[in-house]
Amino acid sequence: AALAAWTAGIADLTRGAMSDAVAGFDRAAAAFAALAQGNRAAQSQVPKIMALSMLGQHDAAAACAELTLQAFTREGDTASAAKVSQNLGSLHMHRDAYSDAARCYREAAVLFARSGQMQASVVADIGLADAMTAQGHFDAAAQMYERARLRAAHHGLPVLVAIGDESMALLELARGRYQPALDGLEKARRAYDTLGMPQNLAVAEKQLGDI
Repeated sequence: AALAAWTAGIADLTRGAMSDAVAGFDRAAAAFAALAQGNRAAQSQVPKIMALSMLGQHDAAAACAELTLQAFTREGDTASAAKVSQNLGSLHMHRDAYSDAARCYREAAVLFARSGQMQASVVADIGLADAMTAQGHFDAAAQMYERARLRAAHHGLPVLVAIGDESMALLELARGRYQPALDGLEKARRAYDTLGMPQNLAVAEKQLGDI
């Protein structure tokens, strides 16, 4: 019955019935909890975060994410805790709660690294730098972008190296430093072209034109 409720919630989510999905996920969590399956109860709440966010209930989504993060921490599921922390960081970014976003991204980067998910850890570092940039902490953000780029290069992640170059260029643009911004975007543009990423390439070219 717990699995059926979880599956029904996913089905409702995919067809856009977000309120029904939330109810299904809550039924699943209650059923798993009654079976003393704490990890599955927490897992069934992860898609609920998305459903609540799609409903515009951002405070409820954040609260759900915090509770789910605590549950994964109790269960010792570092990998799942990292994913929820990353999602919570993105949710806070959309709410313009940049300090909270930075905290969550920082935590996610550490948890991903502990669980051996280096690519996700680098993505979290870039998110942390984005949050720092949004707060006007430009020097700290620049250091974090550089750290992310170095880690991406070390682990053979060229897409994230390019994203790091682009992000750093946009930081330079925010500081009014146009030549470094142009140089960084051109570097990212060439990388996106080499990697065969036409959408990212088009965005980089537009940004170059704007500058």
